[in-house]
Amino acid sequence: MNKDEPRTTHHVDVTSHVAELNNLGVQQFEARNYQTAVDLFREALEWKTSPVGDSGRICQFHPPSDHPSSSSFVTNPCTPILKAKAPTDEYGSDGQPFLRFSQALEITQCSGAYSGNQVINEVFLSAIIIWNMGLVYHCTSRGRQDRLKRANALYLKSWSLVEAFVATGSRGNLMVDFFTQALLNNLGSCCQEMDHVADTRMWSDHLIYYAQSIAASFTQEPADAVSERLQEQTNNFVLNAIIRLQCRPSFLAPAA
Repeated sequence: MNKDEPRTTHHVDVTSHVAELNNLGVQQFEARNYQTAVDLFREALEWKTSPVGDSGRICQFHPPSDHPSSSSFVTNPCTPILKAKAPTDEYGSDGQPFLRFSQALEITQCSGAYSGNQVINEVFLSAIIIWNMGLVYHCTSRGRQDRLKRANALYLKSWSLVEAFVATGSRGNLMVDFFTQALLNNLGSCCQEMDHVADTRMWSDHLIYYAQSIAASFTQEPADAVSERLQEQTNNFVLNAIIRLQCRPSFLAPAA
């Protein structure tokens, strides 16, 4: 565009734009374009925390030319549950599994997707974006302590946002329950990879406690596809926690 030409004003709902940026980042993560993914997650978070940031407010925005058009809008907040796979069986030099959950998470712009309280809803949006940033560093760490520390710091930031809402157990929202367990799982995995024994045990215990808090919901009828997938993932996460609690730290592992 010629600098002398008048710029067109575009109006965009902030939450919709944040969701689009995050979900484009998820697509780039799945394509293993990790730097592009983290840049998109960072941009989404910048929009989320900008002064204009109340959901539903209209702001002036010049759409960037480097973000391709994509079917990045998600209407079902439980889409990540339906897409979920078992945590990755990656092993350390001592042969012990880290059991990291390696799925970046889409978000929806739908009001009340994560809580009927809009403030809590916005908090979870931010927490998921920060989780996604942390996951990029975690999945590309390959044992590098600097990247593990960065991942752990981002996971802790995400946890600090949601802790007050989930500390006593389930919030009765399937996606919140899924995200909370994925976050606790990866905090435990990251600490295990860094040989932080006490923190590994703490996050593993916390994950088991949280899973117990949602167990009753799985006995309710009728069970739908989302509930069944969540139960399957909950069982995976609990198994991961039990395995971590039984693993010896690498500095105590017997020499080969």
